[in-house]
Amino acid sequence: MPILPESSVSSTRVGLTLAVCLLVAACGPGSTSPPPSEPTPERTPPTTRPPSALAAALAPQTTPTPPDDPPPEAAARPLTPEVVNTRREPRRPSRTVGELIHARQCSTGPAFRLNAQIAAEVNCVEPGAFAYIDDIPNVRFNHGANPFLQSSAADALRRVAATAPHAWLPVNSTWRSAVQQHILKRWEGSCGVGLAAPVGHSNHESGLAIDVPLETLYGYHAELAAEGWRWFCASTNRGDLRGCRDVPHHDHRRGADLRRLGVQAFQRLWSHAHPDDPIRITGRFDRPTALRLERAPLAGFAAGTTCGLAFPTWRCPVTFTDVSPRHPRLAAIEAGARAGIWTGCDPAHPDAFCPDASLSRADLAAVLGRALGLQPVAPSGRFTDVPADHPEAGWIEAIAAVGVSPGCQPLKQGDEADPAGAPTRFCPSAPVTRSQAAVWLARSLNLALIDPEGERFKDVPTHYWAAAEVEAFDRAGLHLPGCRRGRFCPGWLPSRAQVASLLVEAFRLPEAPPCERAPIPASGVDDADPHPAN
Repeated sequence: MPILPESSVSSTRVGLTLAVCLLVAACGPGSTSPPPSEPTPERTPPTTRPPSALAAALAPQTTPTPPDDPPPEAAARPLTPEVVNTRREPRRPSRTVGELIHARQCSTGPAFRLNAQIAAEVNCVEPGAFAYIDDIPNVRFNHGANPFLQSSAADALRRVAATAPHAWLPVNSTWRSAVQQHILKRWEGSCGVGLAAPVGHSNHESGLAIDVPLETLYGYHAELAAEGWRWFCASTNRGDLRGCRDVPHHDHRRGADLRRLGVQAFQRLWSHAHPDDPIRITGRFDRPTALRLERAPLAGFAAGTTCGLAFPTWRCPVTFTDVSPRHPRLAAIEAGARAGIWTGCDPAHPDAFCPDASLSRADLAAVLGRALGLQPVAPSGRFTDVPADHPEAGWIEAIAAVGVSPGCQPLKQGDEADPAGAPTRFCPSAPVTRSQAAVWLARSLNLALIDPEGERFKDVPTHYWAAAEVEAFDRAGLHLPGCRRGRFCPGWLPSRAQVASLLVEAFRLPEAPPCERAPIPASGVDDADPHPAN
């Protein structure tokens, strides 16, 4: 298929620019939407769902088993306590829009259910305004992209996808709710967000814009243009990628301006859910609306829409209600939940997983204890900071008894350790770092520890307290997502979802059943339970 259409700029010039751009992966200062959380696959024939990221993890050759004859150094190495910064605050789960903004998790994906509710409310006011596009079989959406577009744009995208039904068409951003646009504006200058329009000023809010990765631009440029999608660089920069402020962006030429209606939809939802604290339904994003928007629940309003309409969602036998059906770690989270390893993140919300929150050392003790098939042990009082009535006291005692963790070595100032605190403390509420997770997994799997001869990772010097465990962790083929190639990021806090992926690799957990797309009911109302019992 042709790459770029005829224009005032020669096809050779644009093609060369695209080729250079693909090689250096640096085209312009970036898009106004966050970068995709998962790499986009090459254009290969799609299956019922994208190939599982867990397939390689479950292969026998990747099983992290220790060698038959571990070197003498491994057996003689003393078990030392982990160095822990007890003053560091954990990353807590976000339940409202404001909490998500301040957490800067760099993905609007957690607001998926609230966004779907706003889209349905728009259709309550203007029936048929937005179309559901998650049923296009070969379109792959980024975690933060909503499966909605204005009907005219949705039909155009369907026709583009139909030109190559056996190739993926990745899309990073589609319709944005007022919630998402407000979040991006607050994240401007961070999280990969260059310039973000204020609420009510982006074409995304009308459902008439999409952002696509370069591979989509390269392979579908002519088809997008033929269906009325106008490339931002063509209209503002004569088709030259160099100096173009928003390379991924495409606007659809036919459709209505629904930006004020999107704000109005949120105002209606809030007033419907809070009759004692209503907002004036004006369609203007004023200060009262912004203040209430940041208090809105990411899971959507329990009262629902004003007309009872709800868009269909994916049918997933999910255990936790706060994990989006398109979350990149859903399969790993479900695998751990079905194996009995993971439980809810909050006793007050047992059906919540908090995928983007960090784990405390007590949390990981319980998770690893269940993964290893241990049983809680009555506290012996070996750790002075773990009272007998601590919720995870039994698991902490259990993993200490089998040598996974002898306790913590708290930091006094900077990177200086306090040896006096090492023998008697566990630091149960301190957040787990990537290096601590590697240490615990290396000990849990009895990996052979050898002092590294060189620096395998640029940020893990040979004298680092966990260098041997990180070396063994990597040598065994284990991978903890979330860091750049060539680095380990030992002090970063892994999310619960990232640890879930690691445990699937480490313990070869069976893969959870795939999600299925929900059919669109003739009435347009989804009456079925989106979270059926397992």
